[in-house]
Amino acid sequence: MSSSRALLSSPHGVASRTFTRAAPAHLAAPSIPFARSGTLRARTAILSSPAATVPVTSTEPKRRISRSVSDSAPRAKPAVLVAEKLGEAGLDVLRQFADVECACGMSPAELLAKVAQFDALIVRSGTKVTREVLEAGRGRLRVVGRAGVGIDNVDLQAATEAGCLVVNAPTANTVAAAEHGIALLACMARNVSQADAALKAGVAIEIAEAVGGALRGELAATAVNAPMVPAEVMSELAPYVSLAEKLGRLAVQLVAGESGIKGVKVVYTSARDPDDLDTRLLRAMVTKGIVEPVSSTFVNLVNADYTAKQRGLRIAEERVSHDNAAAEAPLESIQVRLSHVQSRFAGAISDGGDIVVVGRVKYGVPHLTVVGPYEVDVSLEGNLILCRQVDQPGMIGKVGNILGEKNVNVSFMSVGRTSRGKQAIMAIGVDEEPDKKTLEKIGAIPAVEEFVFLEL
Repeated sequence: MSSSRALLSSPHGVASRTFTRAAPAHLAAPSIPFARSGTLRARTAILSSPAATVPVTSTEPKRRISRSVSDSAPRAKPAVLVAEKLGEAGLDVLRQFADVECACGMSPAELLAKVAQFDALIVRSGTKVTREVLEAGRGRLRVVGRAGVGIDNVDLQAATEAGCLVVNAPTANTVAAAEHGIALLACMARNVSQADAALKAGVAIEIAEAVGGALRGELAATAVNAPMVPAEVMSELAPYVSLAEKLGRLAVQLVAGESGIKGVKVVYTSARDPDDLDTRLLRAMVTKGIVEPVSSTFVNLVNADYTAKQRGLRIAEERVSHDNAAAEAPLESIQVRLSHVQSRFAGAISDGGDIVVVGRVKYGVPHLTVVGPYEVDVSLEGNLILCRQVDQPGMIGKVGNILGEKNVNVSFMSVGRTSRGKQAIMAIGVDEEPDKKTLEKIGAIPAVEEFVFLEL
């Protein structure tokens, strides 16, 4: 089977741990058998790390999930290489957030030697951004800006594979060209010189602002090799971008170590007509969340779909509408469903046998609202512990006391159940990662049947 269809089945650096323990026979899920023994050994929590997997080649090196953590230390400015002449107005915009080096007239060899030192490269039509240039900048180069409309001098395929965003500046040129043509036809070209200067300044400012936004992690409206979403739609969907990625990251960490993902389905619920909902950006972010934890290459919005395709991972989408005249948000919820997989946490398995997680945006913050058949409500931030347990009094206090004894702060907690007195699931947000012994103490609580630690 070709490498593009290789199964991602080997765990790669997902910071998660699974704990299972024997369950009473009358409480065990019928599809998830639990070991039974009369010895104390059978009640000991079993630790395995890591476990979340999707199809990936076995030769890929391990990598740890990177998390965004607020840091009081000042960040170094990004470095921008301007390879061709750019208006001073554009350079002024760049200098506000980056260290700028202008190196006009470089030979291809000189460009190859310099590009690895920069986060962004700005060119016009005279500089060829070839595959060799992009490979030389791999590891640092994140954005290529084309000051103008045409992108024939940029290898888009190579940029996409490298996860390098390509942006251009079409507005100033196209609008100015139309205005200039009309002016000439109408014999009113008295201000051609001034218009020419304004045109050049407009291109410089536009490309500088586009590159700056991309380096800050903002969605680029003029992106060439990423999902093209209108500015108004992009603004409306912005709160759901993080939700889509985190649901994908959460779902993949629930897959058992020896099980490869064979099917992914994303369901969008909205009060709008399904045809009015543009989900390309959200689909790419779900893909990023699923693929990045087990990929040895840098994965971002630019190359998420390409990376998934190389690994034979296909994502189906469904749009569900409902009548709710009072709904103002573009989306009610996003559901990520992984089918034909084995779960390392039985509580995440729905009645249909799939791993199911559902989330929504509340007050601008992504929230987890459903795990398998259980309803919860927790913020998708930091670290998360999911416990499946017997529904009985005192469970919240027991788990909280164990974490408190080790100075692990609980940021939020939610409990959901399918029916009174049977099984329940507890979702616990923690600011710090508990050590192995602390997690094992939680697993040793008699009513706890299984739990898993997840990093979001």
